[in-house]
Amino acid sequence: MDGISFAGAYVDFTTNNDVYLRLDGSHTLFPGWKTPGTATCVVAPYASASVLPDKEASITCPDGGPGPCGPGTASASNARWKSPVPIDQSAVPAWYQSPPTYPSPSGANPGCTFVNTSSDW
Repeated sequence: MDGISFAGAYVDFTTNNDVYLRLDGSHTLFPGWKTPGTATCVVAPYASASVLPDKEASITCPDGGPGPCGPGTASASNARWKSPVPIDQSAVPAWYQSPPTYPSPSGANPGCTFVNTSSDW
């Protein structure tokens, strides 16, 4: 993992969660998409916590600082793994079904639920 940058990455050290992403129309312009250019919601469920290289010195941590980032824990005691931009304010707004390790201060939901996610994605 030499030189890998996790700068701005979103990680979750909890288990059994879903992350919902609101994709704008630029993500649906490919051939074969039923409604090209329209926004869509997708869900990415996961059962396991993020597993990352906590002792690797050559990486960049999600907080933008150099590694090693240290161990990640579900208690959020290590802010090195926290992105400086809340996930619901990122370029692709997202949020979690259940509280993640590093929740967004606003907790805003950009309009996606399991009911209106695209199963075609």
